[in-house]
Amino acid sequence: MAIIWSWEFHDEDMLDLEKLGFTHSSNDNNYRASSRYSFSPDGAAVTGSAFEMETKDQYLVLPADVAAPEGAVAAAQRLPDGFSFATQTQLYVGNSDGAIYTYHDTNTVRLYVDNVYKATGATISGSRWRYWTLKYSCTGSTWYASVWLDGQEYISEQSDAEAAQTGNQTVRFYGTSNDGWPGLDAWGAWANIILYDAYADDSEKVRYVARLDPNTDTSETGTWVPDSGTDNFARLSGSLNSSTYTQESSPSDGDEVITSFSGNIAATLGVTPTAVKAVTVHAASSGLANVTRAEVGDQGGSVTTAGANTSNGDTTTYQYATATTKPSGGAWATTDTIKCKFEYSGSA
Repeated sequence: MAIIWSWEFHDEDMLDLEKLGFTHSSNDNNYRASSRYSFSPDGAAVTGSAFEMETKDQYLVLPADVAAPEGAVAAAQRLPDGFSFATQTQLYVGNSDGAIYTYHDTNTVRLYVDNVYKATGATISGSRWRYWTLKYSCTGSTWYASVWLDGQEYISEQSDAEAAQTGNQTVRFYGTSNDGWPGLDAWGAWANIILYDAYADDSEKVRYVARLDPNTDTSETGTWVPDSGTDNFARLSGSLNSSTYTQESSPSDGDEVITSFSGNIAATLGVTPTAVKAVTVHAASSGLANVTRAEVGDQGGSVTTAGANTSNGDTTTYQYATATTKPSGGAWATTDTIKCKFEYSGSA
């Protein structure tokens, strides 16, 4: 059991995120990508930013089917300087029977299990990056949850009786700032999202999500044609842009395109991390009645870790794959190089 999905925001606006399966609660203009507060290792040469919501009344919903019925949601949160928490939900994990969530109360956070209030943590400040982990389990007849802050237990394990769940969870991140201050910028930020699939995972540990862009072509099977230029990676890197792509106009089962990096993980990051706990490849595609999938590889061999086969439509379809160990064998090392693979796997 381990990390199952990770995400760092870039410069996608809300309309772009909707194409990747994110949803939200209100007008698109109440959401924005921002780089004013950066949550990343010092010196790291990575792309990424925070995602901000204007007031406490907004919330962002992660794509469907990325969160397990048991595990954890970990993310970094920051209020604007000088602001306090709004009285509003903070982190939400829900299903058809109820929800486990945290709730801001000025300078403290409460925990609710199955919509029932359980406990309140100590007074804290949010005007700096804080790393939150909401651990939860909905797989038995008793639901459990605990809250961790910056790697330390903030609210101890609480429980409530409820029916066991097997399906995936809905995960929401809410606006964070007190919005009753006219003339002031109350946009609160979230960044660095990691999802786990086991309650016992060490999800409380502070870990960074680095968003990297492939910068070299490795191989292709079939005939992939970029919309401009000759390099697949140049059209597949960076933030989502539906007008830049590479295309296989007459695909056969097994046709694939693989991009990679000119340097190893440490060289690409610009720093040497103590460990690499997971690699997630994100992909977006369209193609009526096609089935495709994202995969993660490394330069040690042809073996990959594959994501789910996904039916495409005539609009953008999101896919991902996460590898917690190197597909060719063993733990990820900073001397490894990541391969990003996208494969056509048949017709729907």
